[in-house]
Amino acid sequence: MSSFIAPPMRQLVCALHKHPEQVEESQVKAADWLVSSLEGLRLLKPVVLWSEEREESLRQAELDLKECQRLLKDVSRPAPERGARLAEAVMSYYSHLFAVQKLESQRPAFSPILSLDQLINVAFNVLQEKSDVFELRSRFPLAHADVLQMRAQVQSRRALFGEVPFEVDEPLQITEGGLGAVAHYLETGERKALEEAIQLLGRGSGDFAHKLSEAETAMRAQPRYSPYDALEFWIRLVALPTDLGPEVAGQAWERLFQEVDAFQRATEVSRRAGLGVAQPELIREANMLAEHIREQLTALGAAEPAEIAARLNPLWEAMGQYRGGVQAALSDLQIRFEGAPRVLELIEILGQIETKVFPVWMLRDELEQRQQEANASLQALQESPQAPENLVSLLASHDQAYQRMLLYCEDPQLIHLVEGWKLLSLTMPPLMAFEKQVRRAFAETGKSGQQVTCIRCGHVQIPAKICSECGSALPQLQIDDVKYEDISGGSQGKDHQVADHLADLVQGLTFGVTTWEQIIQEIINQLEVLDKTRDRFEREVVKIMGRDESFDTYCQFFVICMGKLSQALTVLGEAAQTRQLTPLKAGLTSYRQLHEELIEFQKKITEGIGKIGQ
Repeated sequence: MSSFIAPPMRQLVCALHKHPEQVEESQVKAADWLVSSLEGLRLLKPVVLWSEEREESLRQAELDLKECQRLLKDVSRPAPERGARLAEAVMSYYSHLFAVQKLESQRPAFSPILSLDQLINVAFNVLQEKSDVFELRSRFPLAHADVLQMRAQVQSRRALFGEVPFEVDEPLQITEGGLGAVAHYLETGERKALEEAIQLLGRGSGDFAHKLSEAETAMRAQPRYSPYDALEFWIRLVALPTDLGPEVAGQAWERLFQEVDAFQRATEVSRRAGLGVAQPELIREANMLAEHIREQLTALGAAEPAEIAARLNPLWEAMGQYRGGVQAALSDLQIRFEGAPRVLELIEILGQIETKVFPVWMLRDELEQRQQEANASLQALQESPQAPENLVSLLASHDQAYQRMLLYCEDPQLIHLVEGWKLLSLTMPPLMAFEKQVRRAFAETGKSGQQVTCIRCGHVQIPAKICSECGSALPQLQIDDVKYEDISGGSQGKDHQVADHLADLVQGLTFGVTTWEQIIQEIINQLEVLDKTRDRFEREVVKIMGRDESFDTYCQFFVICMGKLSQALTVLGEAAQTRQLTPLKAGLTSYRQLHEELIEFQKKITEGIGKIGQ
């Protein structure tokens, strides 16, 4: 199952599929998530600028969530079928939600201040009669508070840093005028007032942010206690002879803790993404730093400005370094395994296990499934003629990695996940590099020419009648007995039709034109054809291997690909037997990809046989 599904729903789907004793508890979490998501959609809809496309996506997203709620109550369906349909509905919800987010990201913001940008969006929707005035009224207080904060920000900075250029005041006044126009509309319902408000709020807040940024750049040229704005503001406030009031002091003090909180939240997000397993020391040290900074802030008391700077500047510097280190480590993880999405999915699952997002029984299910897949790939590689021994041993170590991780289920110590992941991650890069190398060679046509070795002088060269070095007769390859036309059971066009036929049958379930029995029979037929293909390969092709390195490599990967395709068909068959539509559709992606690879390897092998026989 893809990790692209909300954790509570993923847990419920897993429970419905294999753990009926966990269904009741999992349903409670799933129901809470659904209520929260529906409320989030309700709040989102008014602040999204209306268009037919956005409206339809939001409507479909809401229908998906309501379908999930209906499925939660529909105990008449078999549990695996309910799980499959729930997963399908949740993934559909996300697809529609992200479609809205994509549309929103493609338009420029009306205001750099979120509350004002949302207020403008609601105003546009109200003018188009796509939103109720109540939505405008409910969001007005937050926007009003932010504009008051903008005014207070200018006043406090003037007191602490000297003269802030008066160019900042004009756009601030325009913004305040825009807010006044909204208030006038709410009182009178005058449409023109709301139209003017949109213009004033957008222009004024945009200019204000630009002018304030210029002013802050100039202020940084002044002598400072700290290079960090939050610290500098607080230290200057402490050093100021006059009191700016408890509100200013409270906000400045709170801002220090907010920065530490934001640092720790970012660390926790990375931990849930798996960094607590991949880089446990980094996460542990980052969290220790956050706690230490909080202790130092609490212990400041009535310290002098110079002492505050001496104590907190190094800590803020360390916080920045750790923030960068955590981001770099997470980015490195993504880059290292971008060619192995299943590995990235696993580290994310391990992170959610380690942070108690998922219960341990889900870890056992996930690892046991991956063990089966790894053993199937290992068997295919071992059956490959002249399979590279180092790759066989690397792949064999995956079972050890999963066994170590499984110890966590009985003894929930982080070290089991860490050591298991370490073993797995160390073996993946050479496996990925080998696959990449073969794929690259696979794409370079005309570079897999066969070579022969002169028996007399040992010179390696392209096939010819006599050696280019010593003039002796070269061995001639005799493979006339090989009648190789198509080792995968049909022409390339037919192969594509085979893949398309199964996909069409699956698609036909939705429209009621296909039965589950037809799909099961088609999968059985394809597995039988694949067995015949393997037999024919071993009978006709293996005996001519050992004469060309590139040809042998293609043959090895052809066998591996057959093994993977057989495993993929078996998984599809299991989904069809249990009537699970979502995993059946999801499995078609890897099935079609493997089919494409098998066809291309077949072509390379055919070309190689032709060259060897020349």
